[in-house]
This record gives sequence, structure tokens and C-alpha cells, in this order.
Amino acid sequence: MTEAPARAGSRLTGRRAVVGTALAGAGLALLAATRPWASAAVPDLPAADVDVSGRQAAPVVVALVLVVAAAAVVAGTAGRAVRLVAAAALVAGGAGVVVASLAVAADPEGAVRPAVTQATGVTDASRAGDARTTPWPYPAALGGALVAAAGVAGLAGGRSWPAPGRRFEVGTTPAEPEGPASTADAAARRAGDATSTWDALSRGEDPTRGPS
Repeated sequence: MTEAPARAGSRLTGRRAVVGTALAGAGLALLAATRPWASAAVPDLPAADVDVSGRQAAPVVVALVLVVAAAAVVAGTAGRAVRLVAAAALVAGGAGVVVASLAVAADPEGAVRPAVTQATGVTDASRAGDARTTPWPYPAALGGALVAAAGVAGLAGGRSWPAPGRRFEVGTTPAEPEGPASTADAAARRAGDATSTWDALSRGEDPTRGPS
């Protein structure tokens, strides 16, 4: 009799794990996007170095993080059809974060060139030739991978998650089905009630009135 509640509890735990993992991955990617991702040494500048953050080098990362955060919330609260669409959005958004982050790591020169041009006023690609990447694109890529993995798990198990407000929600316990013993006890109680009512009528009492 405890197999169904245990199954429902496992599904509820799975939903929480998917939502939690997606939000954690989105938070990690967003944090990484605020850090310097690439820099270039520019001899003509007083400061010598030009740094670009993740949101400058790959603005699509921040946009995708906002999308997947919303999709994670929807996946945890919506009905089956909508939650599967949200899970697919997690997969696509997480993959996009990974690709955008690794693209900056592979081509730091391309990432810093606009910043160098803005700082120097000269569109000379050689000025960013000493560009180098920092470690921060990789935590962002890891966050995207977590989001995508959560989306895959949501697609795989989301069909069986209990709907909000339905049976097996937190704090609720399903009623146990009546077995032969409980059915017999209920019948005995009904028979006893009928006998008491008949005895009261025989004594001229009104069985519907409470004790005086």
C-alpha cells in the first residue's frame, strides 16, 4: 500500500532536482558572465590592458540565462504539455550557453577587438593580437551544461511528474484502499448503529436527538 506514495514522492523529488539543477546552472553562468573573460595588451593605452566581461564578450549568454531561469520555473509549476516544452527550452538554452562560452575561449581576439577599437578609435586588428582568455568562460559553459542536463532529465521524466494541486502533493497522504478487514469493520459499525436506533425507538425515544 506504500508503493504508490513512494513512487509519487520519487517523481516529486525528480521535479525538484530538475528545477534546482537548472537554476543552479543558470546562476553559475550568470555569475561567470559578470567576470572578465578576455583581455588584450594595447601598448598605446595608458592602462595597457583592455578587459572585457562575459556579458560584453558574449551578450547572448545573459539573454539565454534569463530564458532558462524562466523555463525552469515553468517546468516545475506547469502541466505536462507545457513542462515538456519548458524542458526542451532548457536543453536548447543550456546548449547555447555552452557554445557561446567556448567560442569566446577559442577566440579571445575576436571577443576583445570591439573593446580595443572603442578604446583606441582605430580598427586595427593587430592591436588585439596579444589577446588572451581568462578561466571564466569555462564555469559559464559548465553552468550551461547543467541546465541542458536538467532539461534532458525533464524530458525523460516530466511526463510522470504529479501536477500541482493534484494528488501526492507535499504534505498530503493518499487514502489507503479499503481491504476485506476494513470493509468488515465498517459493516459491523453500521449494524451496531442500526441496532441502537431500533432500541431507542422501542423505548419511545427520538434517536435523532443528542443526549440530554
